[in-house]
Amino acid sequence: MTIAKIHNNLRNHFKTAVVDASSNLASTDIAWDNVAFNAHKASDGGAWCRLQILTGESEGLSLGSTAIRAQGIMLASIFTPAEQGDKLALDIAGEITSACNSTTITLAGNTTILRTPSVNPVGRDGAWYQINISVPFQSDHAN
Repeated sequence: MTIAKIHNNLRNHFKTAVVDASSNLASTDIAWDNVAFNAHKASDGGAWCRLQILTGESEGLSLGSTAIRAQGIMLASIFTPAEQGDKLALDIAGEITSACNSTTITLAGNTTILRTPSVNPVGRDGAWYQINISVPFQSDHAN
């Protein structure tokens, strides 16, 4: 599996298991890597989420083989208006952790394994309150 296929696997899973199933997020509320995004205004009262796929170190699966295990973190950053409490952000974090907890996803024969997510409140920055969800992943036979 190529690195591009891993990214596509993760993006597809996030779209179908989180965004399409969420009562709190719509497809226009997601900032995907290197895709135009209409910035939200905190005064609108809604939430938005930035999804990043951060590939990490890879390792060979066996001596003399070109097959590798790619590892990384899928990072979802949730932004909700400041001074409105953390309920909406925590509800969205719950949707993401439920959809990604210890899950194996397969798309077009390519498999990526998601491990246990971590929820990390970042806090307030200007008009926004932020929570990050880190989901470690791995995929074998990447090249």
